[in-house]
Amino acid sequence: MRRQASFAFVLASICLTSAGCGTLHNMEDSEPAVYGGMRWELPMIREQGGAEFPTGPWATVLYGLDLPLTLVGDTVTLPYTIPCSLLRLCKSSPSSPPPW
Repeated sequence: MRRQASFAFVLASICLTSAGCGTLHNMEDSEPAVYGGMRWELPMIREQGGAEFPTGPWATVLYGLDLPLTLVGDTVTLPYTIPCSLLRLCKSSPSSPPPW
């Protein structure tokens, strides 16, 4: 029983410390994108980690557990990421009118 409680505590600690890590990665970028955390995290799940991140089936499980938290984090940061994306779009093609 004590061993199971220790395992649950370790698993919960890992999940809480990595909560929304895709969103954090997106916000650290100089030009954050709309739902950039999800765009960053989904390939990590498909590739089971990456060169600089843990690999294997456990990495896939951890990224999968973190995915809903990243979705919430990306949604909460929309008021910041939408203007950043629009500014980036306008800077990339100053001679053409906006797509809307």
